[in-house]
Amino acid sequence: MNGKYKRAMGRMGLGLFAAMAVSAFVPLKYPPATMVWVRAESPLGQTPSAWPTIHRAFTNNSAFLDKNSPPGPNYLMQLPTMASSDTPVVNHELFVNVSGGGRNPRAIYPGMTMAIRPENGQVLWQHLLPNALNSEPIVAEGRVYVGEGNAVFRSHLAFPLPTIEPTTVRGTGPSAIVAFSAVSGQELWRYPTVGSDQPSPTYADGKLYVVNGSRQLIVLNAVTGRRLWHLNIGVYVSRSSPRIVGHMLYVGGGGPDAVVAVNLIQRRVVWKKFIVGAIGAVDDTPLAYAGGELYGEAMLGSPYLPLENLKHHQMLFAIDAKTGRLLWRRDIAYGFEPRYKQGSTPMIHGNELFVGNAITGEFFAFNRVSGKPLWAVKFPDPITRPTTWIDGDIVGMTTHGLLFAMTAEGGLLRSIRIDPWVNGFGPILIDHTLFVTGNKAHEGFLAALPLSQLLPYLSQKSPG
Repeated sequence: MNGKYKRAMGRMGLGLFAAMAVSAFVPLKYPPATMVWVRAESPLGQTPSAWPTIHRAFTNNSAFLDKNSPPGPNYLMQLPTMASSDTPVVNHELFVNVSGGGRNPRAIYPGMTMAIRPENGQVLWQHLLPNALNSEPIVAEGRVYVGEGNAVFRSHLAFPLPTIEPTTVRGTGPSAIVAFSAVSGQELWRYPTVGSDQPSPTYADGKLYVVNGSRQLIVLNAVTGRRLWHLNIGVYVSRSSPRIVGHMLYVGGGGPDAVVAVNLIQRRVVWKKFIVGAIGAVDDTPLAYAGGELYGEAMLGSPYLPLENLKHHQMLFAIDAKTGRLLWRRDIAYGFEPRYKQGSTPMIHGNELFVGNAITGEFFAFNRVSGKPLWAVKFPDPITRPTTWIDGDIVGMTTHGLLFAMTAEGGLLRSIRIDPWVNGFGPILIDHTLFVTGNKAHEGFLAALPLSQLLPYLSQKSPG
């Protein structure tokens, strides 16, 4: 995450003062969501019955299609404040987090979880929480789980700013994992934590697996919120949510930057792979998993660079999930530190890995086994979200709201600029509809776009 290194005052100092002072100016409630325009209301076909982990699957491909579904809705709605998450759709409900601190996640702003009818944008319920929400809602067994917390480092409350230490905790103000009824929005339980719960938790077999800014893995009973056990994993986690494969849990963390593997039966760390030279992004990017291998990103550089020279390398890497051995690494960008998210998020289909670039806007395809580059395409804006695979084609969006579709061979098929957004999330493909969120100034928006609007022939394809 941005500004997590030792830098002389500068941006972190300003963020800190905002964190200490902003709460007095935050409204107790946000204005209601409003519809900007509606071009079509349409039912969806089948929808997922659960969304157990960030981006729905550990390949980071969230596509879900009922081939017999209608064309889908088409609308744009303004959210109560800035969007801060993707939009999982489960059992015909769309869930999204918004947060007044979306442009400054280091401050204590109230966040809100919303349930929306995806067919027409009707707000079903919303629940305000006292601190920022930077996580993607997780949905399972009729419950919605969200992580509450901001990005402030507690050690940065002292000046001069210290180096990140092995005991540094990330998160100030109230932090918690909160469970709601998916149907009514009633708060079912709240589990307060020491560190910020920016990462989305992961649900598996009646348990909720939580990693956060406290350097702990916390395992909760998903029904009651009671803690079952916990483990010190030695790294704080910003937005790299847990990946669970069998009895193993994998996550990327920071301070120091490393990928950690935990045996959930033995309840111990079995290996920890330090990413040499990394100063960020490892803790910021959800890992992808396929074929016994883990894929993630790192930002390389010096934590002591002056503010006017913050150029870094962005690196993609592959790790053996059994041993923690580094299999390959590839430099994919060089430039100034991204503002919103230090890494993109790799998406896997078969033996191919697709990943955007948070610095220069290039989009890459690699052979995931060998790490061999296959092709690259340059876009005008950074890409920080995973793309979606649809039967041989790829759909994605830049941070500034440019939706694009490409062939698996790297040919650009079509692109559509939704709006000049500054921090877009998505796309989430449900049936024949793309759901995306984005922000402009201090306003947040949710768009539902028929897949046929981007590429007509894609509307009849399946995710494959």
